[in-house]
Amino acid sequence: MGVSSKALGVAAGVIVVAGGLYLGAQGVVGNEVEKSLGDAFDQLERSPSWRVSDVHIEKHLFHTTARATLGIAGYDGAQAELDLNVDHGVIKSPVTGTLVPAETFLDGTLDIDMTASWRGIAGQLRAESLRTVEEGVDGALTNLVVNIDYADEHDWRIASLADDISITRWAQVPPFRLVSPRWEMSSRDEQGGSVSQRMSAPRLELTSHGHEVTLEEIAFDTVFAPSPQGDARTQDQNGRVSVAAIGIDGETLGSLSMTLATRRFDVEAFQAYQEHHARLVAARPDGEALPPSLDRARYGQDIEALVDSGYRFLANSPEIAIDPLEVHVVMPEYGLDASPRLSAELRFDGQALSREALYALALTSDLVVGDALDAEAPMSGEQASQYLLQRLFLDVRLTTPPREVLEQLPLMVGLMIDPDRDEQTLTWDRGQLSINGEAVM
Repeated sequence: MGVSSKALGVAAGVIVVAGGLYLGAQGVVGNEVEKSLGDAFDQLERSPSWRVSDVHIEKHLFHTTARATLGIAGYDGAQAELDLNVDHGVIKSPVTGTLVPAETFLDGTLDIDMTASWRGIAGQLRAESLRTVEEGVDGALTNLVVNIDYADEHDWRIASLADDISITRWAQVPPFRLVSPRWEMSSRDEQGGSVSQRMSAPRLELTSHGHEVTLEEIAFDTVFAPSPQGDARTQDQNGRVSVAAIGIDGETLGSLSMTLATRRFDVEAFQAYQEHHARLVAARPDGEALPPSLDRARYGQDIEALVDSGYRFLANSPEIAIDPLEVHVVMPEYGLDASPRLSAELRFDGQALSREALYALALTSDLVVGDALDAEAPMSGEQASQYLLQRLFLDVRLTTPPREVLEQLPLMVGLMIDPDRDEQTLTWDRGQLSINGEAVM
């Protein structure tokens, strides 16, 4: 799945670039096409997730060419070379070219075939095969087709389909094959600025601990919309995941569905936090010795940026809720046919949040080694952790498992379960942990 997210992510970046073409796609005046391309690259560069460099636009009498290097922010190796040709049509302008990932990222080529007009731009990106070339990762995506229809930032659609995605080696991830995955995102004016997304696949095959595991008819639907509460950057999300059948070694054991909701999520701040954290981890020296190459000033700036993005994300009091997660489990050999249900709510109180506590937590974490920074934390790491935990609320509710399952649980887990209750509860509220209503911490 990692291959698809990176490949489709780079391909989706072309939408923003190509979307600007429609401003000057009609007519023979190359000045408008040249300006539109420049504006599109500038827009892409301003996004928090993308990087643009080495832009070169060359205008001719009947066509304009453009070259640029596109990259994913926070991942230095995730780059691709974009090469476009725009014919100056009277009504419609053909847009062709290629998107070639860096040899340290992926092996393969995405062919671009689109048409620009006053309405916008539409067409396809195609790749017969994209293969990973990263060390420690062996994977491939075959026969990828990405359909694009872009009118403006409020009216667009991306839909992709591939024959399969397979991973044979990737860290601790078991080998798997995702058959005929589909992915679609769209935004329409009548949706009030919301973005809908759907991912599906008829089958996932994986090998784990010597067993062949299959998931049938996988689907994930979600809608992102501006949050009515919080600042202008926050979003709410409502989604649903379902798996029609789960099998092990050819035997169907059950199904799964889950409803997920998030509230007041600042996606831009969250992305920025991840990027700065990745950069700090990459720059962190091994052991206690500081390498001479460490840019202390940049290192300090990244710490400050990490705290700032984390503060912006938490200050909106984000919430996550799973309500419910339902599983149907069938194991005839154990006489088990059960439908457990789980709900969970996690929220953070960001009102009057102390930025100093976040800074202290960053400075006292393993992100900082030795005297990499000449700074003193305003409080200890333990004090900062306690301060933040006091603002955390967690509530989990689970259907009491059947006695056949309770008998298989470890002793310590079994002691925390009351078999006479229909539902087990676990709550963390202002530093207090309770199980089934009884305080344990």
